[in-house]
Amino acid sequence: MATERIMQDMPDIWDEQEFYVSIGEIAGAVAGCAVRQSPYPYPEGLSEAMRQLYLVMPSGDIDGFYLTTYKSLRTMLFIAIMACPTIRAWNESKNGNAKMAIVTRDGPQQHQDDDFIDLDALARNAAQQVTVAVKYDTTDASPSPAPAQ
Repeated sequence: MATERIMQDMPDIWDEQEFYVSIGEIAGAVAGCAVRQSPYPYPEGLSEAMRQLYLVMPSGDIDGFYLTTYKSLRTMLFIAIMACPTIRAWNESKNGNAKMAIVTRDGPQQHQDDDFIDLDALARNAAQQVTVAVKYDTTDASPSPAPAQ
């Protein structure tokens, strides 16, 4: 039911409507997307990467919340990700053999040490996850309540 609603409204989700989001929601999305994109059970140095992310993120507008849009969140995330050495290291293969490959479920698999995390995709996926979660939060009638001041 909720999936159908998201799919119907998908073109509207990337509009420039502003919403509030916390650093915890942002960091959680980055960590979750990094785990999903990693060729390993989790990327190396994940907790250190989150510490670095918290340090480089700009301070929130209101009590640690950011008033943002999908596009500005994606840009802010990419800049923050590139400022974190531990996260930048995820963009390199462990053995230096990174190469583009088409991998299918039934075909030959490349070795996980040849793989890497695409950081632009990481920023995009995390921004999309946060935007969808905030705009389609069904626990509250309002699309994105402002934090208490």
